[in-house]
Amino acid sequence: MFVTLPKVFAEMKIGNLIGAGFFILVLFAALTSSVSVMEAIVSGLDDRYHWGRKKATVICYMPWHWAFAAPWALASGPPLRFSVSPFWISWTLCPTVC
Repeated sequence: MFVTLPKVFAEMKIGNLIGAGFFILVLFAALTSSVSVMEAIVSGLDDRYHWGRKKATVICYMPWHWAFAAPWALASGPPLRFSVSPFWISWTLCPTVC
């Protein structure tokens, strides 16, 4: 998806606009899916321990962030690389060696 579709969009007349819209919608879909997955956990913590939604959300999200996201991001080298091609502007995650 992240290799083939930018090439397809690059061949279209208004591919930059269509591609940007498509990937913004993909980002929106990913964010809403992650919220819906964590909603069940937050609701269960709220029901069982009567913590309230704010406290349950912080307790639910922080361990995941510190256990998985932060070490992965720090071990990957520079977090983002901005690359510009004639048809496409993209933010990509750097591999270990940029």
